[in-house]
Amino acid sequence: MTLIQFIEENFLLTESNKKHLKKITTQIPDSFNFKNDYIVSKTSEIFFKEISIQKEISENSNNKMIGYEETAENLKMEDPKTPILMRFLDSKKWDGKVFYLEKKYYLGAILGKKKHPDWKTPPNWDGSLEMLEKFNKKPS
Repeated sequence: MTLIQFIEENFLLTESNKKHLKKITTQIPDSFNFKNDYIVSKTSEIFFKEISIQKEISENSNNKMIGYEETAENLKMEDPKTPILMRFLDSKKWDGKVFYLEKKYYLGAILGKKKHPDWKTPPNWDGSLEMLEKFNKKPS
């Protein structure tokens, strides 16, 4: 399923959301799904700060991040203490996060191109690059 098909199937969208997602889908025709069953809940203020840091890191490392502007704008429109839910997205070449309100009202999605599309996440991953590299190291 394309990104817009996947999001439409799982969330409630406004016409503005649909228009934005159609633009992304023309840039990224990959098939998307949820990466796992995790649902993360934080306030809109915390998620806004997190994606802003991620945006800065992506710019400093010359990596493309798609969807930041719309997502950041929608998170800022919510009360800073509003609980927001997030799920991880996955495709063959892209990773991402989708943000939404409790009743599955879509707020936005951010996507970043995978540097190592064939890498897998280790069980009980501690978040470190070292653990990722060790887990995905191919025997010589």
